[in-house]
Amino acid sequence: MPEPADRCLGHALGSGCAGSWSLSPIKFSRVRRVALRRLRRCCMVRVHPAAPGKSHRGVIMDTSEPSARAERFLPDWIVGGVVRASLIPGLWSWGRANADVWPGVMPDTIAAASVWNIPLISAVQTAQIAVWGAQLIAFLLLVGFLTRLVGLVLLAACAIYAFWIMPEAWTSVVVFAASGFYLFARGGGAVSIDGAIVATLR
Repeated sequence: MPEPADRCLGHALGSGCAGSWSLSPIKFSRVRRVALRRLRRCCMVRVHPAAPGKSHRGVIMDTSEPSARAERFLPDWIVGGVVRASLIPGLWSWGRANADVWPGVMPDTIAAASVWNIPLISAVQTAQIAVWGAQLIAFLLLVGFLTRLVGLVLLAACAIYAFWIMPEAWTSVVVFAASGFYLFARGGGAVSIDGAIVATLR
């Protein structure tokens, strides 16, 4: 009994689907180029060439079509750009509102940092890291540089804020955490310095 892939391959080659139909690895290698286009139209499978000494029956379902359609509908450069743009105003405005002459910060921010009571770091250092780090992250998001690292930093900052500083504000923190996770997992998109670097290395 021929396998579904054999029947489909036979139909793509015009040999019919009735009866037993099989190919040796040598014969399969000869007709693969001719049959591949018809295979995709016929039964939407992707045929991988068999390794030497193995059967040609290594046919897997082509699952890239739905993701390819989603990529065409909403490409990563749009999604990454929107996520970056949504984070920049809040980070930059908060950093500028609490910043003083470099590297100082506002006294109210230092007082708030002393309430946070983060170990191993003084209140002044905590406030400086938070205020100037927010502005640096906003700039990196704007130009799209080190975006995955920025996403990881945002995830760590959200975890510290939600579990250590203000647990009751977790509903707001989770939005930033989701955006940071996307940037860490997928990057900032093609319209960025990271995207330009990747494109030049290909």
